[in-house]
Amino acid sequence: MFVPVGNIGGVNDWDGPESVLAGKPIAAAEELRAAAAGGRWELASHGLRHCDLRALPAPERRAQLLAAQERLSSLAGRPVLDLAYPFGLSDQAVRADARAAGYRMAFADSRRQAATASRSPACPSAARRAGRPSGSSSSRTSATSSDSLAGWRAGSPARGLKGWRS
Repeated sequence: MFVPVGNIGGVNDWDGPESVLAGKPIAAAEELRAAAAGGRWELASHGLRHCDLRALPAPERRAQLLAAQERLSSLAGRPVLDLAYPFGLSDQAVRADARAAGYRMAFADSRRQAATASRSPACPSAARRAGRPSGSSSSRTSATSSDSLAGWRAGSPARGLKGWRS
């Protein structure tokens, strides 16, 4: 399960109001810890605040990648080495920083990658809180509340996903 660490116990504040996922609760730390401890779920990183990592200055991007990994590893009680890029978007610099942070594998959405010429706000939730529109999308792989944890099914692998492994 890909977890946006800074939103644990909060809500999906990165998707716009047009998304059915906007405002949905994110699992609390205790729920995630129990899911991981039960062996039914593996926790993986979805960034710190579900920001478009391409739009962040390199030092901030590196800090977010490391902070997300460290906090989630502490919560999971084991090293977290996998990442799904927020919005499925990355570039060469983002991928290099993810590798340098110690992620062994990362996932991007090649369909979104090819279709996204302009960059979305670095952190859509910050733009929305300030009253500015954001260019965001849905993410069906993020951690959801305990009500959804019991019924969530991965189904078949998403088309268009691609990743790297170190």
